[in-house]
Amino acid sequence: MFTSVLSQVRTVFINIEKNIVFVLGSRHPPDTLCVLGTESLAPTSETSPAPQLSLPDLLRDSVLWAVPKHRRTVEKRLQRKFGWPALVWKPIVPKKNLLMCQSCGDHHIVGHLCCRTSKSQRRRKQP
Repeated sequence: MFTSVLSQVRTVFINIEKNIVFVLGSRHPPDTLCVLGTESLAPTSETSPAPQLSLPDLLRDSVLWAVPKHRRTVEKRLQRKFGWPALVWKPIVPKKNLLMCQSCGDHHIVGHLCCRTSKSQRRRKQP
């Protein structure tokens, strides 16, 4: 009991400290990147201008085309489509627990009432 209260108080103080630090300063860039001097970022005359790139060069090099690199094998496609019989079997499996109703001839699951028969009996019972 005491440890849970103590941990909640600790998290409250940590959150307060984070909020105070955020409000009073320490914004972007983070402290680890502040060591970097601005001299290295200043443009110099030694740098050459950026090369002019054409549109086909930009599209060829920088755009990730959303196409697969290799074709899926038939086995993999069938596994994705139907699953594994031992783990997850996706195809429709016929039900074997169906019975035919004696009064209307409609099929229903064992242990359940026939829909048509129960609806007709409800209509008869209602005044």
